[in-house]
Amino acid sequence: MSSLPKDRSVAPLVRVTPGVPREAESAQLPVPPTLLVGREQEVADVTALLRRPDVRLLTLTGPGGVGKTRLALAVAASLVGEYRDAVAFVPLAQIRDPALVLPTIASVLGLRENAGRPLILTVQEALVGRQQLLVLDNLEQVLDAAPHLMQLLSSCPTLRLLVTSREPLRVRVEQEFPVPPLTPPDRDCHQIPEALAASAAVTLFVQRAQAADRSFVVTEANAAAVAEICRRLDGLPLAIELAAARAKVLSPPALLTRLTNRLHVLPSGPRDLPDRQRTMRDAVAWSHDLLTPGEQVLFRRLAVFAGGFSLGAAELVVAAPADGGMDVLEGIASLIDKSLLQRGGDTADEIRFGMLETIRAFALEQLGASGEADSVVAAHATFFRDRAEAARSAVYGPQQVTELDRLHADLDNLRAAMTRALERGEAATCLSIAEPLLVFWFVRGHLSEGRSWLERGLGAHLDGPDPALRARALAAACILANHQGDHAQGAALGEEGLRLASSLGDPFATALAQTGLGRVYEQLQPERAFALWENALGLFRSINQVAWSATVMVSLGSLARRMGDARGAELWLEEALRRSRAIGHSWTEAFALTNLGQLAWDRRDAAAATDLHRRSIVIWQEHRSTWGIGYALVEIAVIASSSGLHERAVRLFGAAEVLRESVGAPVMRFAGTEYEAAVAATRAGLGEAPFAAAWQAGREMRIEQVLAEVVVETAEDASCGRPTAPALPADLSDREVEVLRLVAQGLSNAEIADRLHLSPRTIGAHVYNIYRKTGVSSRAAATRFAKEHGLA
Repeated sequence: MSSLPKDRSVAPLVRVTPGVPREAESAQLPVPPTLLVGREQEVADVTALLRRPDVRLLTLTGPGGVGKTRLALAVAASLVGEYRDAVAFVPLAQIRDPALVLPTIASVLGLRENAGRPLILTVQEALVGRQQLLVLDNLEQVLDAAPHLMQLLSSCPTLRLLVTSREPLRVRVEQEFPVPPLTPPDRDCHQIPEALAASAAVTLFVQRAQAADRSFVVTEANAAAVAEICRRLDGLPLAIELAAARAKVLSPPALLTRLTNRLHVLPSGPRDLPDRQRTMRDAVAWSHDLLTPGEQVLFRRLAVFAGGFSLGAAELVVAAPADGGMDVLEGIASLIDKSLLQRGGDTADEIRFGMLETIRAFALEQLGASGEADSVVAAHATFFRDRAEAARSAVYGPQQVTELDRLHADLDNLRAAMTRALERGEAATCLSIAEPLLVFWFVRGHLSEGRSWLERGLGAHLDGPDPALRARALAAACILANHQGDHAQGAALGEEGLRLASSLGDPFATALAQTGLGRVYEQLQPERAFALWENALGLFRSINQVAWSATVMVSLGSLARRMGDARGAELWLEEALRRSRAIGHSWTEAFALTNLGQLAWDRRDAAAATDLHRRSIVIWQEHRSTWGIGYALVEIAVIASSSGLHERAVRLFGAAEVLRESVGAPVMRFAGTEYEAAVAATRAGLGEAPFAAAWQAGREMRIEQVLAEVVVETAEDASCGRPTAPALPADLSDREVEVLRLVAQGLSNAEIADRLHLSPRTIGAHVYNIYRKTGVSSRAAATRFAKEHGLA
C-alpha cells in the first residue's frame, strides 16, 4: 500500500456523533462517556420510524455488544425537543423478575405506589395525555412484562416506547429494528486508503486504541492488520473496543495473530461497563443463559457449521435421534429472535443462516464441553461428503451456475470438513469431498486450493482410501496441476492415476487420467496427447458422460488447430459447442467459443474473433470465473495489439495478469503462442514508460471496468454515431449513478452488490466516490442529492 505513508495516520471519514444535544442534558438520559461512531444512518432511520404515527413500540434488537443502548440514547437525545413532556431512560439490565419492570418505570417517572391501588393504574394515570418517550433498556430477560407495556400503550395514546433487547417482544404493535454491526472494511480495501478511513469499524478501533496509547496511528505497516482485526471481530463495537484496549501492549499485527481465540484475547473492559459487557464472553454468556435447555443444545451444535448453513443442512446435522424430534426450524427462528443467529448469504434458491464468528467461538466452547463434539463433527463430515458427491453430476447442465453458487456458499463448511478429516486421520473423507469438486475448483478459479486438498489427502494414506477413489483423486490433481503449468507433477500424478484406474477397469477414472495427461504432452508430444484424448473421448462416450465428452472435444479441437488442421479443429469445436448447448453445459461452451475465436483470428477476422471471445466472457462472468475471463481476455488483447490499439492491449494484458495471479496459473496457459510477440509489439509501439504505465493501469482496473471495456463496448470507435448522452451531475459515472439510484431505494452495499453482480468491496468504492463527488457524508444525504437531481 505504497500510497499510505508510514508516519501518517488515515484521517477518519466516518461521521462521529458528539455525545448528546445540549437540550438533552436536562432530560432523564445518561450521558455516554465516549463518542458514537458510524451510526448516522441508523440514528436517522430509527428517528424517522419514531416520528411515524403508526409506530408506538420500536424495539432495537441485536447481539450483545452491537451497540443497541448507545444507538437508543443517541436517538432519544435527538428527539428531546419533539416530546413536550419528557424523554426518560429506564435501565432494566439488573432486573430478573418481570414483575419489577413496572415499578422500575414508576421509579424513573418519580411515581409512588399507593396502598390498595394497582401500580399499573398509577402509571397509566401519570402518562395519559402526556407526550412522552420511554427508553426501556435491556428488556430481553424480562420479556414477560410485555402485557403491562401493552396496557400502557393502549391507555396512553401519546406514549411511545423505544426498547433495546436481544430478542423482540413478539407483540402485534411492535416494530423491530435489527441493529447491524459496524461495517468492517472489505478485504483488500487497505489498498484504497480512503476506503479504509471510511470504515466505521476502523474509526472506532483507532479512537479506542488512541485512548489506550496516544501515539497510535494507522500506518502503511499496520493498516492491513487493523482492517483484518475489525473483520475478524465481525464489526461488533464492544469486541472492537476491547481489542483496541490492547494497543498499549500489542501492535495490530501482534494482536491479529492472537485473535484465533477471540474470547481469550479480548480483556476485561472498563470498570464502568455493566458486568454483562466486561468481556465478550460475558456478553455472549448473558444471551446463552437466557436460552431454554433445548435451545442451548441447538446453539452449540450449530457452531459446527463454518460460514453459514441452510435449514436442510441443520436438520440433518444437528438433530440427533436421541433428541426426541428436536424442532430445528422453531429453534433456529428462536435463536434468530434472540440475536444469536442471523440470516445472510442466501443463494438463488436457499435461505441461509449463520453466527457472527465472535458468538460462534463461544458456542464452540460449549460444544467442546458438552461431550457431543465428536458425533456432531462426524455428522457434519457425512453431510458435506454426500453434498460433494451430489454435486459431481449437478455441475453439468442448465443448473450448473446455481449449483456452483451453492458450493461457493458452503466453501467454508467444505474446508472445515476436510480439515477435521485430515486431523482425525481420515484421508478418505477428505478425498471423497475434494475429488468430486474438480469442476468447482477449476471453474471458480480455486486451482491451488483444490490441488492442495487432493495432494494432502493422497499423501496422508492414514486410513487407506479405496483404490477407485484414489485413482479419481490422482486424475483430478493431475488436471489442476497441469492448468497451473506444473507439468512434471501433473505427469507423475496422471501416470499413477492411469495405472491404478486401468488395473481396476474403471472407465471414468481412466478417461479422467487420460484427459489430464493429454494436457501434459500437448506441447512437446502433440500426437501422443491427441491419442490420449481420443481414447478418453471413447471411454466417456461409453459411459454416457456427455459433458466430459464435449470438454475433451474442445481439447481435441484446440490441439488440431495448433497442429495445422483448421478444418478438423472447427469440426471438433462446433460439435463440442452443439453438445454443450444441448445439455446446458455452458462453461465448456465458453471454452469452445474461445477456441473458435482463435480460429477466426488465424484467418485474421478480427471482428468475428473478438465477438466470439466476448461471448465466452459473458458466460464466464455468469460463472464468476476469473480464470475463464482471463483466458479470453488475453486473446482480445492480442487482437487489439495486432490492430494497432497498443494502449488498450497493454491495459488488458495487465488486467489479465492480475486474474492469472489470483488462481496461480501461468501466462502461457491463458495466452497462445502469440502472447510474447504481442507484448513485445505493444512495448515497441508505446515506448517503455507509457507501456509500464498502461500495464499498471490495467492491473488496477476493477473487474467490472474490464468487463465494460471488452463486453459493453464493441470497438474503440463504437461511440461514433451515438447521440451525446446528457451530462451527469457531479461528474458521476454511469455506474456511480446506477449505484446512487439503488442507495436512494434504501438498499445496503451487500444488496446492491447482489443486484449488480459485483462485489461488496466494489460497491463500497463506488459509494465512497459518490460521497466525494457530491460532497455528502451519509446515505440519507446521498438520497436527498439523488432526488434533487431527478435520479430517484
